[in-house]
Amino acid sequence: MPDMLMVLMRSVGFFALAFLLIRLLGKRLSTRLTIFDQVNVIVIAVIVAIASINLNINAGSGVLALLVWIVLPVAIHYLSLKYKTFRDLFQGKETILINNGKVLEDKLLEARFTPEDLLSKLRRKNAFKVADVEFAMLEPNGEISVLLKKDKQPLTASTAAMKSVRKVSPRLSCWTAK
Repeated sequence: MPDMLMVLMRSVGFFALAFLLIRLLGKRLSTRLTIFDQVNVIVIAVIVAIASINLNINAGSGVLALLVWIVLPVAIHYLSLKYKTFRDLFQGKETILINNGKVLEDKLLEARFTPEDLLSKLRRKNAFKVADVEFAMLEPNGEISVLLKKDKQPLTASTAAMKSVRKVSPRLSCWTAK
């Protein structure tokens, strides 16, 4: 069989197999990817590319490698859902960066954040001064959760001790009979 035809057949076969196996990984992959998920997707793509083009490699070896890189992440994800230790190991832990209005510099270094990085992330959360922040936590996905001090939080009906009033009576309708 000509090499071009063999590459075409292997490429189509591995594409279909990779497509089906990646569907096993779930919709989590199509939304936000963790570092672990990004590495997994890249390795799967490399395995498919190498097994498709390199005719010296047995197709069965490519399928086996592909199965390993699909089954192990699915198992790790399942274990992460059931056990916090697995979740912390593979997805990371939260890190408190600001507690009671004080920047925890040791935690900042541990997270490999510069003060400028922290200020940039705080500005994205509409906190333009560190002094306005009561609590800030670095989430495992790299986002920062911010709790502003009480006097800096936006005014809501509950903080203003007011009852919300319904403006439209439920009995009234915009369609009235004439």
